[in-house]
Amino acid sequence: MVGYLSTFIMNDGEISNNTSAHSGGGVSLGNTGTFTMNKGKISKNTAGASSNGGGLFMSINCIFSMNDGEISENTAIDGGGVYITDSATFNHDNGIIKVNTATRNGGGIYNSGTYNPGGAVTGNTPDDIYQ
Repeated sequence: MVGYLSTFIMNDGEISNNTSAHSGGGVSLGNTGTFTMNKGKISKNTAGASSNGGGLFMSINCIFSMNDGEISENTAIDGGGVYITDSATFNHDNGIIKVNTATRNGGGIYNSGTYNPGGAVTGNTPDDIYQ
């Protein structure tokens, strides 16, 4: 959990094989938090049984910047890879989001906030990006 007014910078590293009872199997980015991913991997995480954001769940007014790396093989109801809520911002400058699975929508990304594309989103089930 990257909580209220917190900042997390990941240079390489790996967040994997986690299961959450709630949203954000790998990382839950809280209200007004900032997460910058420079390389590294978020993989094989699962959000809770009726929850969203297998790899990353983004809540209100937070910012996630992916400069390189991979988000893959994560699972959730919506947003297998990444779930972006209203007023959250995802700056996808580079890197890949692949082979994530959602039960309903947004295998790669479920977006109801702001998504600024620049990296690859491919091979996710049932879709790469749901808006």
